[in-house]
Amino acid sequence: MVILAALAIGWQRPPAEGVLRSTVARYQKLKSLSVKILHHADILAESKDSIDSLSWLAPRRFEMTSNKDSIPKLFSDGKRLTTFIPMVAPIGEALEDETGRTKSWETRGGILLSILMKGQMASQWFRPERGIKVTFDWGNTLHWHDLEVSEVVEVLFVRGVTERISFYLSGNHEHILGTEVKSGENSIWTQYADEQENPDLPKTLGNVPGKS
Repeated sequence: MVILAALAIGWQRPPAEGVLRSTVARYQKLKSLSVKILHHADILAESKDSIDSLSWLAPRRFEMTSNKDSIPKLFSDGKRLTTFIPMVAPIGEALEDETGRTKSWETRGGILLSILMKGQMASQWFRPERGIKVTFDWGNTLHWHDLEVSEVVEVLFVRGVTERISFYLSGNHEHILGTEVKSGENSIWTQYADEQENPDLPKTLGNVPGKS
């Protein structure tokens, strides 16, 4: 019995919150990243069922383009965000909103880009303000969109409203393969594919095209 108990203890998984936070910390140590972002049932109607190509260079440079010509291109030079909308002059704005509201680049890039950029979304999910209760636990999902995954479920309790966020991690827990947000009967999922860590990207990444 003692041996069986020892084996059972040895097979226990580590705490889900600790594993997820370690994954987040590993991403935030990267120097660059390229990844495909697959959107489904996105909160932005125009992004639904589209694919973004993201190139990111630490600490806050990136370029994001969609496979749909109607969806704006986003460029960040580390200080300002420039949005390119077809038939409209480029729109420049600050990367962060002083009111703490989530910016368009976080909606498009999802939690992965927000983690890399240490943005508002990542802050709200992993270091929520007072009054928001958060729990983390292992989920039961082992296969998600033909991928073998480990699921970590985060539950946020905000003023009587419960929101569930599933993080789908690779088997070694080093990569975020996707997320799914469930609020009531609504479900929004984002998948990350073709991830390349620390690719050789130009230091001018995110500069407005045509400007030095």
